Amino acid sequence: MNPVRLQVIDLCKTYPGNPPVRAVDGLSFQVEAGKTYALVGESGCGKSTTGRMVLRLGTTPDEGQVLLDGVDLYALKGKTLARQRRKMQMIFQDPYGSLSPRMPVGELILEPAIYHGLVEKERRQEYLEQLLRQCGLDPSVKSRYPHAFSGGQRQRLSIARALALQPELLVCDEPVSALDVSVQAQIVNLLLDLQEQRNLSYLFISHDLSVVEQLAHMVGVMYAGRLMEEADREELFANPCHPYTRLLLSAVLPSAPGKPRPYSQIPEAEHVKGLQQGCVFYHRCPYRRSRCLLEKPKLFEIAPGHKCACFLFDK
Repeated sequence: MNPVRLQVIDLCKTYPGNPPVRAVDGLSFQVEAGKTYALVGESGCGKSTTGRMVLRLGTTPDEGQVLLDGVDLYALKGKTLARQRRKMQMIFQDPYGSLSPRMPVGELILEPAIYHGLVEKERRQEYLEQLLRQCGLDPSVKSRYPHAFSGGQRQRLSIARALALQPELLVCDEPVSALDVSVQAQIVNLLLDLQEQRNLSYLFISHDLSVVEQLAHMVGVMYAGRLMEEADREELFANPCHPYTRLLLSAVLPSAPGKPRPYSQIPEAEHVKGLQQGCVFYHRCPYRRSRCLLEKPKLFEIAPGHKCACFLFDK
């Protein structure tokens, strides 16, 4: 087992409203060094909120802890926090929105490394060209502006900028969902290569299980702020247990024409904001019982390394 790079413990976030929205509800997971933990679920389940709380990016949890290399990020301030935050970077869904249109891409990539004093002045251009090559870009593009690139090239630039700080952890928030399928495959392969070369850890946020199947080592399935199921990639795809996991798998295109999709009997979404007790998946579950409306199922181990929050497996 690899050392634990990131540990999230009982993370909670509630947004005010009538009723209040529990965006993240007691979320716990960990990411090992050099491994990918995929957090999957439909839009609005709290995945991106979790990613922003992990990075302390404008969203503060109401409860819980985020530990990077065993250090609680929310207990740090000032320069100590800045040094720790340098170890983790984010790749956004929209590469164009995350790149300033007023700066050449070479300056965009080097700016964070210069700010943190990671590279000497005489080595900056060499450092920049090495990053561009590693991300599959020709160094000659460094004087061009973001609008001159395609979507896939912009995402490569975003990855190069994140790598400029020599991070240990990358939070990837839907990094390929805005790209064509062929370009998606290229970016996924790039992320896999970089992980092997740099021993990077990824928190990979996605709704697309076909991408997750290529990239992840561990998978956490999230619904309405809670973790429904957690297992390693092979186990989850071979033996999905929670009804919601089966619903997500039914959205993946079948491997052969005419092959039926599994688990397609689960009904469409009904909003569950403000649900104070019971299972948040109750209204969509074909196996629901009276107990499910009264009690919240806890995440417990149903097989070695495989956890599920469902009373169907409570023995």
